[in-house]
Amino acid sequence: MFVYPNNIYIYLTIVKLCEVVTGMNSREISLQNEKEQEVLAGIGIGERARILELQFKGAHRRRLLDLGLLPGTEVIAVMKSPLGSPIAYAIRGSLIALRREDTSKIIVKRENEKLKGE
Repeated sequence: MFVYPNNIYIYLTIVKLCEVVTGMNSREISLQNEKEQEVLAGIGIGERARILELQFKGAHRRRLLDLGLLPGTEVIAVMKSPLGSPIAYAIRGSLIALRREDTSKIIVKRENEKLKGE
């Protein structure tokens, strides 16, 4: 019998446990997560999304974090400018306009419900 080092054994145990609980293997889980994720630029007016990740570095990332774009924050697309960019988003009680090149680097998970009246 082959004996695994402790950390590999623990990893394999966790992977197997995830397969038992979800009924899917790790590759299927990864594919499902990729399907659920999209960029903020992809949500339509009146739709809700939750921020998962900011793909920025340095001062630009810091600026967006200061504006309240933190992982887990709910974002609602409110209105679009006549030329399509920027788009106004309701974020933590404020209305913030973001350019398309910025929103294309913000990874979100779309919420299923749409605002009423849209």
